[in-house]
Amino acid sequence: MTAARDVDDVITDALRELGLPEDLRDEVRARVDAPDETWRTCCGGFCDPCVTVIARAVDRVRALRRERG
Repeated sequence: MTAARDVDDVITDALRELGLPEDLRDEVRARVDAPDETWRTCCGGFCDPCVTVIARAVDRVRALRRERG
């Protein structure tokens, strides 16, 4: 299995665990390896999805990757 496929599987698992829609996949994938300080700040503009929702998914993906080694 390729590394990209592994990440996709983990993203799928994280989104399902959190009850978030699959259409957040690209947003999450783009931020999993990005430094938090470059994207994690909420602008307060009532964006949909809010970066705080994406952050929950990114945090779960990172945790699952650590757990799975």
